[in-house]
Amino acid sequence: MKINRDILVRYFLGNCSGKEKEAVRRWLESDGANRQTFVRERIRFDASVVTGETGPQQQPSRARSVAFTLLKVAAAVLLLIGSSYLFNRYTHPLRQPAAAVMQRLYVPPGNRAFLTLPDSSSVWLNSNSTLRYPGTFDGGRWNWTARPVSTWPNATDSLLS
Repeated sequence: MKINRDILVRYFLGNCSGKEKEAVRRWLESDGANRQTFVRERIRFDASVVTGETGPQQQPSRARSVAFTLLKVAAAVLLLIGSSYLFNRYTHPLRQPAAAVMQRLYVPPGNRAFLTLPDSSSVWLNSNSTLRYPGTFDGGRWNWTARPVSTWPNATDSLLS
């Protein structure tokens, strides 16, 4: 009588059916060589438990293997895209549009300044004053700030609003 090694492993784990337990008992009683085989397999099983192996290893299915490979490829692609995005952001930082960049002119105490703005208008700034204006003029209305006093020669209402 011969017994399958998988049945012995299930027997050692305590996962075999009643019929399998009876088959193992009859196999052990049938021959002394079977007892030696049983002891050898039990020692092998105990050693596999100590090393972390719990029984016969099953080969992963083909579908699972393909899915795992696809996950590895997807992870590599995402890593490549993410690193190239970060590299691009690091080497080419985002710039504000020119219209959003405000220019600032400060006239120190005791001085006056004359300035021609991007829309071809001109302004005199008195002593200790500041003018903030956009760097580009798009042809429409634009906002500016002057503190404390400035003179706008030939200013129109649309320019000063």
